[in-house]
Formats: sequence, C-alpha cells, structure tokens
Amino acid sequence: MIYVISAAVGAAYGVLCGLLKYILLWRKMLTAGDDVYFKNSQVMTRMIASYIINAIVLLIVLLVRHLIEPLSFEATVIAAAIGLSLIGKVYSIGKVYSKVKE
Repeated sequence: MIYVISAAVGAAYGVLCGLLKYILLWRKMLTAGDDVYFKNSQVMTRMIASYIINAIVLLIVLLVRHLIEPLSFEATVIAAAIGLSLIGKVYSIGKVYSKVKE
C-alpha cells in the first residue's frame, strides 16, 4: 500500500510541476495564432530550459527523500518522472514546430 501512496504523491508532484512548466514555457507558443512564427532558437532555448526544469524537479525529490521517509523513494521518483513526461505528451510540442520559421 505504501507504494501506491508513494506513486500517487510522486505523480501528483510530477503533473503539477509539468503543468507549471507548460504554462511558463510553452503556452505562449501553443496559443499563438496560425500567422505567428517563432525562430528556431526560441524553440531550442525553451527545450533546453524544459530539460533543466525536469532535472531540477527530480533533484528536489532526491533532496527531500529523507523528509518523505515513510514513502518509497523509488516509487515516488519514478511516478514524478512519468507525470512530467505525460504532461509533455498531452501538450505536444508538435504544434510549436509547425510555427518554426527557418
């Protein structure tokens, strides 16, 4: 049962952080009109920032593992990573690439 609770906590944390990352990084590009184009460097900068944010989110789970001692660290960190990646899939970056003007 502790694994289920750990996975739920990790997934909630990962989804919340992924949603905040989406709002801060990608929303402007995804909600822009069809006549708006972005430079390739703008997309690449946001992608690199996205990877860095993902690493920081998982690093936070690593650093607070002693504070969440009753929970399973492995289940929590795996669920957080899955939550982060699922939000990225739900809000696909494909639409962003359709707006890249080379």
